[in-house]
Amino acid sequence: MRRKHIKVYLSACILLLFQQRACADWPEFRGPGGMGLASAPGDTNKVGISLHWSETENVKWKTAIPHRGWSTPVVMEGKVWLTTATPEGHEFFVICVDADTGQILLNRKLFGCENPEPLGNDVNCYASPSPTIEPGRVYIHFGS
Repeated sequence: MRRKHIKVYLSACILLLFQQRACADWPEFRGPGGMGLASAPGDTNKVGISLHWSETENVKWKTAIPHRGWSTPVVMEGKVWLTTATPEGHEFFVICVDADTGQILLNRKLFGCENPEPLGNDVNCYASPSPTIEPGRVYIHFGS
């Protein structure tokens, strides 16, 4: 199950990187305007993501991300920000990845929780809420 979550998370990161070609920033869930569409700077025509990709096609890099995460990564100024948490919900992290190389620039534990509230389902994990970003700031939250 852990591998499935990591693969989904990495897939989302990879898809966001291809969006970055068309739009420099992906500041929130579903990107600029919340529509899941991006456009080139100065271009009002919306473009979508690559429709075909695999382990080798349309992949710029792959990076192993520790723990579990289900949130949408955000992208700004060449950095991909995402959240993870331990499967039991006792530790919560923020991770920053270089959008060009896939190198992890920051992996910081934000806090711990001795008694996390139950998830209530088998689909999500403790890092499900998506961050949002603006110049100089990343906003991250965990929980309901």
